[in-house]
Amino acid sequence: MVEMREYIKSNKLMLTKKQIEVLKAYDIDYHQNVKMILYEIDEILNSDYDEVLDEISRDIAEMDYYNNTKK
Repeated sequence: MVEMREYIKSNKLMLTKKQIEVLKAYDIDYHQNVKMILYEIDEILNSDYDEVLDEISRDIAEMDYYNNTKK
């Protein structure tokens, strides 16, 4: 069975509800600039590594790359 994901568009990002829940748990405003989101995640990961948050960071960085790379 395929898992249905609900995506929410925020600041040119398509985030899942789970990703948003994790960002909220770390008190990260997911409506702000993508670079600021990545900076805040990086600051958290430097002091307290979390595999799920690291994966979200990679996903956001990848989305940012594909959204902002000239084709």
